[in-house]
Amino acid sequence: MKDGSVRKKMSDEQELTLRLNTVLTELSDVMKQRKERIEEIRTQVSILENENDDMHKRVSELIMDAF
Repeated sequence: MKDGSVRKKMSDEQELTLRLNTVLTELSDVMKQRKERIEEIRTQVSILENENDDMHKRVSELIMDAF
């Protein structure tokens, strides 16, 4: 009887270990994807800020030329 319960316990532990590894792998993948997306968004923000600065300079030049 004890032998069967020991095997069941080991089986349960192995199953839980596999499930935990799966969850940790999925979590790691999600974190990596989010990190990549954050980098993409930072790049887009930087581009927009540069474009905004360029537009601001151009508007200032047009205003100065008008006077």
